[in-house]
Amino acid sequence: RRPAGNTRSLQVVHSSTKLEATRGTERPKEGDMPAVTAENPLTLPRVTAPVGPAARPVLAVSTAPAGFEGEGFPVRRAFAGIDYRHLDPFIMMDQMGEVDYAAGEP
Repeated sequence: RRPAGNTRSLQVVHSSTKLEATRGTERPKEGDMPAVTAENPLTLPRVTAPVGPAARPVLAVSTAPAGFEGEGFPVRRAFAGIDYRHLDPFIMMDQMGEVDYAAGEP
């Protein structure tokens, strides 16, 4: 078990010209901003409107492989091993089914 603390965390800081990663308790350099500020937000580039919904083909039907999460909780990973290009960046589906634990188990 690792000792408590923030010794292995990774912070990502976006600035206008670079992407930096800092370890542990290091802080971003003075002047780096986590966002871009514009004098006039109306001058920023616009994102085009999305095209309406479209039907997409089913790529595969599979059974989620079983695994363990954290302190040993059994889960089924619905999207394990699937190419990330085929997934939404905000989707996460783990199923933790019915499990009977004895005293002292996770």
